[in-house]
Amino acid sequence: MSTYKKGIAFIFEGPTEKIFYLSIIEMFCKENNAYKNKYFNAELAEFEYLLTLPNHEKIILKTNTVNSINNITNSEAWIKSMCINRYNDILWTIFLCYDADSTENSIRQFNEGNWKQFKNNLNKENIKVIDFRAVYDIESLMFLDEQGICNFLGILKIPKIRGLSGKQKMKRLFRMNNQFYHEGDRAKSFIKKLDKKTIVSKSSLPFDELKKICFDK
Repeated sequence: MSTYKKGIAFIFEGPTEKIFYLSIIEMFCKENNAYKNKYFNAELAEFEYLLTLPNHEKIILKTNTVNSINNITNSEAWIKSMCINRYNDILWTIFLCYDADSTENSIRQFNEGNWKQFKNNLNKENIKVIDFRAVYDIESLMFLDEQGICNFLGILKIPKIRGLSGKQKMKRLFRMNNQFYHEGDRAKSFIKKLDKKTIVSKSSLPFDELKKICFDK
């Protein structure tokens, strides 16, 4: 029998999403007196995370970065082989973290065709699937903490910037201040400076559901 209370897996569109959402988990852990530890599973040849709750119950947290939105729906094999089949006596929740690259009016595609089939297949395995779909992109979420961005760049105010996506605006803003906006692991220092509590409070993404599933809140 598994020593874990439940399993949680994140499918990240890219490495920046991974850094960002894991930093949110880190914040939730501190708020709930829980601990997140990273370790290398030699048998599976991949890193896993262990969330230890105040009552000493443990939750296994796994991540998979697929590097393209088109690969999100191709992650079913990984979910089954690395999550459910390996830890088949616990319930799993899958969080899909990706960019919509459009407005909320154009998101039907994420509930049709391959996406619908992918989610239905997981639901049949008694797996709960939750979308963390950032409107436009992950950088648009970061802009919810304008003060944190200003503090990082050493400016008083964010000017009006041309561009449709948050990423375009972020790159232009950094260039205006003689800096380069980096993605993935190189964005760690920037993301660390952002006020995640402010972002969570302003965002329409289901962060409350994430907190509830992780910490029974």
